[in-house]
Amino acid sequence: MKTIGLLFYLLFLGVFATAQSNAEGVSSNVGGSMAAKTQEKDSLAVFQSGSYSLSQLQIEGEETQVFDLKRDRGYYSILQINSPDKTPFESTLTLMNESDSLGIDFLDLYNQNYASEKQFGIRLQKRGKGVFKPFVIDFSDGRKKTKVFEATSNQLSTFYGKLAVKGNFLSVQGKGSGYSFSALELKSDEAVPKLWQISHKQDVPHALSFSYYDGSRWQFPLMISDKGNTVIGAIDDLDNARFQVRGNSYFEGEMTLEKADLSLLGDDSRIVFKTDRGVRGQIRNSENERFVALENTVAGSALRLDDSGQVILSGHKALQLDSRQQLNFIRFQGENLAHGFVGFDSKNENLLFGINTSQNEKTEVTSILVAGKTGDVFIGADHSHKAMRAERKLHAKDVLVDSTLLFEGKSAREVKELKKALTVGENEASLVEVNRLLLDKIEELTRQLNAMEQRIQELERE
Repeated sequence: MKTIGLLFYLLFLGVFATAQSNAEGVSSNVGGSMAAKTQEKDSLAVFQSGSYSLSQLQIEGEETQVFDLKRDRGYYSILQINSPDKTPFESTLTLMNESDSLGIDFLDLYNQNYASEKQFGIRLQKRGKGVFKPFVIDFSDGRKKTKVFEATSNQLSTFYGKLAVKGNFLSVQGKGSGYSFSALELKSDEAVPKLWQISHKQDVPHALSFSYYDGSRWQFPLMISDKGNTVIGAIDDLDNARFQVRGNSYFEGEMTLEKADLSLLGDDSRIVFKTDRGVRGQIRNSENERFVALENTVAGSALRLDDSGQVILSGHKALQLDSRQQLNFIRFQGENLAHGFVGFDSKNENLLFGINTSQNEKTEVTSILVAGKTGDVFIGADHSHKAMRAERKLHAKDVLVDSTLLFEGKSAREVKELKKALTVGENEASLVEVNRLLLDKIEELTRQLNAMEQRIQELERE
C-alpha cells in the first residue's frame, strides 16, 4: 500500500509541477530524450511522457509515509494503470533500482497484449551493470521472516515447507538431457545429500527409472520399460524379460505362475528352502559339477541326476513312497515296451516283483509275491497254503530243511545216526547230505544184492 501511495503521489506531484509555470521539476532521460507536457481534462491535470522515456521526481527529506489512499465505497480498484488507447501493447507497474555504479534492475507486474505474446506476468529485468536477484515470496510479522518460495535466473525454483497440489495430476515436463527427459528428485538435507530420482529416461528410451545416489555413485534398483517389462537391479533385457531380478529377492505369501516358465540362469542356480533356523534344503543346478539335485542340507542327503542320466541317492536312511492308490509301482522301462516293476498292493498288503512285455497293467505278471499278512513268498505262482511255492525248475547249491520234520517217525537209533551225519545247524538238515546218504545206502544195498545174487547162483550150481 505504501508503494502504491508513493507512486500515486509521484504522479500527482508530476501533474502539479507541470501545471505551475514557476514550479521546479527534474526530468531525466534513460536511453533517449524525454518530452513532457500537460493538458487539462475534466479539470484534472494529466502528465504524459514520450515513448520509452522515464519521468523522474525526487522527494528529499526524511523517510516518511508519503501518501495513504483509501476508498470508502464503490469499486475495489484504487489505482488503475491503462495501456495506450491506440497501441494496446501492455500496462505495467514497475519497481526500479537505479545506480551509476550498480546499474539498473527492476521488477514489472504486467498485462501484455501483443500479437506474439498475450499474458499476465511478473518480469525481472536488468540493464547495464544490473544483476538478477532471486525472486522470493515470504511472510513477515515484523520480527521473523518466513520464506515460502524462491526463483533464480538459472531456472531453479525452490519451495520451502510443505507443497500441496490440488488437481487431477502433477505434470513435470523437462527440456531433456543426455539421461532423462524429466525427473522428480527427492533429496536429503545432509552435508553430502543422498537422493532418489524418479525419471522418464532418455538414454534407455522412454523407460521409467527409480535411481539412487549415495553421495558417490548412482544405482538403478528398479526400471520399467515402455513395454511394461520390469527389471530390478539390472538393465540387461528390457525388450524380452517381462520381470528380471538381479541379486537376492524376498517374497512373503503365495506366488502363482500361470502358463509360464521359471528359468534359473547361471553356473550354480538354486531354489532354497529356509526356515527361521536356517536353510533346510534346496533344488540345485550345478554346471561346474554337471548335475541337478534335490538336497537336504541338514541331513547331508541328496538325490542327484548327472549328465550321464545316472541317478545317485546318497545319505538317505530310507526311501518312502506314499500313495492313496491301491497299486503303487516303481517301473523300469526297457526296449520293446518291456518293463519291470516293484509294486505294493496296499489293499492286500502284498509286495510285488515282476516283468511285463507290454504297457498294459492288466498283463503284468508277478514273478515274486511277498504276502504282507503272512510273510509267505510265492515265486511265479498264485497264493496257496504252501509257505513257498515255485512252478518250473529250481536250482540251488543246497537246501536246508527242518530236521525234526525230516526224521519224524524214525527209531531212536536211526535218528541218532542220521542227525550225526546230516545235521548242519540246530534242527536243520542239508538235503544235499540227505541225498548223498541215500545214494550211499543205495550203493551199499546194490552191492549186497549183487553179492546175494551171486551166492544164490553158486548155491544153484551145487
